[in-house]
Amino acid sequence: MKILHFYKTYQPESFGGIPQVIFQLAEGCSKQGVESDVLYLSKRGAARNEPLGQHMTHRSKLDIEIASTGFSLSVIRDFAELAKQADIIHYHFPWPFMDIVHFLSRTKKPTVISYHSDIVKQKHLLKLYQPLMHKFLSTADAIVAASPNYVS
Repeated sequence: MKILHFYKTYQPESFGGIPQVIFQLAEGCSKQGVESDVLYLSKRGAARNEPLGQHMTHRSKLDIEIASTGFSLSVIRDFAELAKQADIIHYHFPWPFMDIVHFLSRTKKPTVISYHSDIVKQKHLLKLYQPLMHKFLSTADAIVAASPNYVS
């Protein structure tokens, strides 16, 4: 089985909470024979097949960042190509641009969303984003919430 994790940032550029969760999932699953790839955005530009521990990472060029949301034109194509090779797509929420990439790529793979956090800082932008967010969340085959509060 092969899993593609998708999030806006990852190691070595970010060692924050969500990248740590992704790393632990990828490494832990490798012990069970599951292959993991991680696709993320980077100011350093694009790169493919960079090993990190027991999994592979892939970077797409970060074009611009607005309100803590990274955007990249090239990641749409990169995601579609990597998704073809995956059995499961594992999205790490929140990242509004990820929702757009999901719909533009038209992937038909089973999807899991790890709901790590609510959007708190950008309350006004959240009102604009909510219809897309709800549509995206409704497409998931499974949603894993980081806390009981997020489930409700």
